[in-house]
Amino acid sequence: MLEAGAAQLAAFDLNGNPVRYFGTASPAAFTLALPGSANYLDLAVDGAGQIYVLYYQGDGSRPAEYWIDVYTPTGAPLVRNSPGTNIPHLAVDYWRSIYTANYTALLDSSTGQPRIDPALGVAEPSLSRFDPS
Repeated sequence: MLEAGAAQLAAFDLNGNPVRYFGTASPAAFTLALPGSANYLDLAVDGAGQIYVLYYQGDGSRPAEYWIDVYTPTGAPLVRNSPGTNIPHLAVDYWRSIYTANYTALLDSSTGQPRIDPALGVAEPSLSRFDPS
């Protein structure tokens, strides 16, 4: 669970009980501290248990202010400060591809205009997939 106000990740089992998950020392910790100067938006876990944390710094008005950090299953930083991912949420598949809705609208192929969702009356967002390198 991402605890944005506390700038930490917390681990729980399926029944909501805290789990000592982070770290290799005995005993492992229930929580993983995150940098406190960020506004956390989302988190996802891939098939290998790596943890992806999406956040922005500053006022969030520029793409360069958005970042994704990747942690190992024990909470050790794997990739830190990967900039320019101006997205609101993310999902990660088993093979570590990141999927996200964009702020740019999906265009209708016949008209070139934004596609409007008939039920909601709003433009549908386009989607992006980022593959691991």
